[in-house]
Amino acid sequence: MGAGLIVIGLMTCGREDYTARTLAGFMAQHPDLLQDGRFVRLHADDASPDARNLEIAAAHGFTTVHAPVVRQGQMASLRAL
Repeated sequence: MGAGLIVIGLMTCGREDYTARTLAGFMAQHPDLLQDGRFVRLHADDASPDARNLEIAAAHGFTTVHAPVVRQGQMASLRAL
């Protein structure tokens, strides 16, 4: 049986400085995630005031799958992931 995919979900809503610090620290601890094809990085943003969280997530290899312009709550983001 082959190895399966591992999904990493990131949920954001504003607080871009925390998103940047969290992802920088996470990637420093797990540099293999950038090259390892087993990891799928998905991002859901719940109506941040601008596109910075989307840009930060993309810079760290995350694909945004949910980004409404009106807040829907964390459960909507979780379901999207």
